[in-house]
Amino acid sequence: MDHLRKGFTDYKIQVNVDDPKKLVPPFKIKFLPSEENIKKLVITPHVLPSRGPYLYEKPKMNMIQFTPTQIEAIRSGMQLGLTMVVGPPGTGKTDVAVQIISNLYHNFPNQRTLIVTHSNQALNQLFEKIMALDIDERHLLRLGHGEESLETEKDFSRYGRVNFVLAKRLDLLNEVQRLQESLNVPGDVSYTCETAGHFYLYHVLARWEEFLSKVKPGTSKKVPVAKIAEYFPFSKFFDNAPQPLFLGINYKEDMEKAEGCFRYIKKIFSQLEEFRAFELLRSGLDRSKYLLVKEAKIIAMTCTHAALKGKS
Repeated sequence: MDHLRKGFTDYKIQVNVDDPKKLVPPFKIKFLPSEENIKKLVITPHVLPSRGPYLYEKPKMNMIQFTPTQIEAIRSGMQLGLTMVVGPPGTGKTDVAVQIISNLYHNFPNQRTLIVTHSNQALNQLFEKIMALDIDERHLLRLGHGEESLETEKDFSRYGRVNFVLAKRLDLLNEVQRLQESLNVPGDVSYTCETAGHFYLYHVLARWEEFLSKVKPGTSKKVPVAKIAEYFPFSKFFDNAPQPLFLGINYKEDMEKAEGCFRYIKKIFSQLEEFRAFELLRSGLDRSKYLLVKEAKIIAMTCTHAALKGKS
């Protein structure tokens, strides 16, 4: 809240929450029409749905305290039209650009962002800051040369991303095998992305829907909170997560944990569905073209590379 007050010094801030304990970032900000030259905004906590019980699944939060001018630049950059940010070195232009990219990535998940910089050094600075935010690295792609000087062991070039996807696919299939063993389902369901998809449809989703039918309260029945842990079908799969999985105190909290666990499982299979094309495409060139057209959400290059490859 201190950052909000410092960032919007000219605004009267109105909070839409009764309990001060719920005022936890991130926040949604709604700008109200000005009345009698008084600018108002409404603050609402933006509660992100749980991504699973593992600590590494928690979203990375922005740690930079932006100034009012930088906040106005970020707000302008997210609107339609051109936004030009000018300033001497060290004034946070790169941080503003990275935050705009992150906001667009999360607010428009089906859209793609093209980054064009004047030099490889500027591109490297952008990439290093983008990686520190909550952006899935499988959606990042860098075209052209210069990634050698990037201060990371990860390869964001076309073929580097293809190799990343293939390695990620194997990791996810291993998770599918672990899930299969925890459910005592026979067969080799983790052989390909296609067999994993059938396993999800016939065994995973079916068990989840059965679980929901048992624990969702109806009009005339109230479900005891202990039944969530009793009926949850994937407890064995999450044995390596921080325990206990369910506290058995609050129905709503335990149900949110169960839904978070299922989101984690569902994400495994949704990623495998995206990677299915890489099993069908055999050559590195075809795979890299598919990655550029379908998989990458944030594509970066220098203006020199854009000029050279513009027609292709």
